[in-house]
Amino acid sequence: QDEGQDEESPSAAVAEGGPEVRTSLADYSWEELSQISALVAEADDGAAAIDIAAYYNLCDEDGTLSADDTKDLELSDGTVVPMAVAGLRHDERSDGSGAAGITFVARGSVGSQPMNALAQTEGGWEGSTLRAWVNEGLLALMPTDLADLLVAVDKTTNPVAGSGSTEQVVTSDRVWVPSYSEIVGEVVAGNKRAGVYESEGDQYRLFADMGVTSAEGAPQIALASGEYWWERSPEQTNANWFMCVSPDGDTGYGHRPATPDAVVIGCDTVVDVD
Repeated sequence: QDEGQDEESPSAAVAEGGPEVRTSLADYSWEELSQISALVAEADDGAAAIDIAAYYNLCDEDGTLSADDTKDLELSDGTVVPMAVAGLRHDERSDGSGAAGITFVARGSVGSQPMNALAQTEGGWEGSTLRAWVNEGLLALMPTDLADLLVAVDKTTNPVAGSGSTEQVVTSDRVWVPSYSEIVGEVVAGNKRAGVYESEGDQYRLFADMGVTSAEGAPQIALASGEYWWERSPEQTNANWFMCVSPDGDTGYGHRPATPDAVVIGCDTVVDVD
């Protein structure tokens, strides 16, 4: 035991069952990150979860996340995309066993796809060809040492405007694209969606720490490639569009579903591999 370190310190509390501490996210294997994720998921509360993640150098001591601390995801088609920690204990596992430990969000595109190759908004995110692609085709391109560790989580999405439904839809997804509210947080007064848009999940800590809000554009989340990228949210003020982020970081842009936009994924890992 190090001098000045007692049994109640975070390092003592998380030592059992975790991997060797490394300097940054990129230095861990996906298996090691899954072990840490399991510890985060099992923490007594949010503060304890932050202590664990900070001990493993995945966030600052106060829980602040960095978009620059990334680990490359290498797909079998040669695509390489950096992944960042987006949140801790944010998403609920679909099997009802509690929160997933660590959520990752890509900081680049895994490829270009239409939201719906059938050129329709009908069915929303649940019935979209993009959802099928990320959970099947893309998953098959992932390295098995990550794909096997992903856990299905519940994702909430608004119905398509004008569809006659007012019920939000909850889907179970191992891979997904963020919703509008998961990126910008609360829709503030003055935004044209105020009073119309219903939250599709709380804002991820990463986007909050990057200063993203619904009050203005967010150039800090624009892709270096200059592409539009999809959100899973149907535009509530236009029945013909799904929402996307523009090349200059406008988080409230809209495109028709057949448009081939960039795909920025999110996923959760929690499996404890011994």
